[in-house]
Amino acid sequence: MVEAEMAFLDNFDGLLFWMENMLKSVTEKVLQTAAADFKYHMDHVAPKNHTALIEKMAESSFVRVPYDEAMRILEKHSMQFNTPPKKGENLHRDHEVFLVKHCGDVPVFVTEFLASCKPFYAREMTGDRSKVLAADLVVPEIGELFGGSLREHRYDVLRKKCQSAGQLETLGWYLELRKLGCPPCGGFGMGFERYVQFLLGIPSIKDAIPYPRWIDHCAL
Repeated sequence: MVEAEMAFLDNFDGLLFWMENMLKSVTEKVLQTAAADFKYHMDHVAPKNHTALIEKMAESSFVRVPYDEAMRILEKHSMQFNTPPKKGENLHRDHEVFLVKHCGDVPVFVTEFLASCKPFYAREMTGDRSKVLAADLVVPEIGELFGGSLREHRYDVLRKKCQSAGQLETLGWYLELRKLGCPPCGGFGMGFERYVQFLLGIPSIKDAIPYPRWIDHCAL
């Protein structure tokens, strides 16, 4: 996992800007520094037209779809999914892949999640406490690649959230980090193996992991 945390970030659009441009700039750098290897892989290993998919990603502005709108789109096509979409829950991978195709095979930011779908530290939306300033970036064939949010930096709000969840004692250490003042902040995480899988068009994430590991098969 590649993690980024930014202090003095108080703008949700700014967070999405960093997520989008990190994906584009890293991809551009890889294509510049490993052009011959990338071309060989695209010509002989990757699925047909995968190069065009990557180029489209690099050249396009990413689409933004609020969670409620995403659910409406998915519910209209619910018969196509093994697990029907359910409001109040996170999207499944097949929901995410469908949503990207629905939006023209361009990466999609799913935004304005219900608070119940995201961690307690995601910042509430002004005017609607049921939603948070969080986003998942979903990409073709893979689904979720990034997840990020503005962080709740207000001690009193955080304390009420922890108290409501019955986690006041368990998360006391986290509250201490905010008790004496904290600037507005935000951050995101990108699945590194998922990025490799997306960039190279690898069908199984197991083939993008440098050290083989999966549930119940990596005793550490």
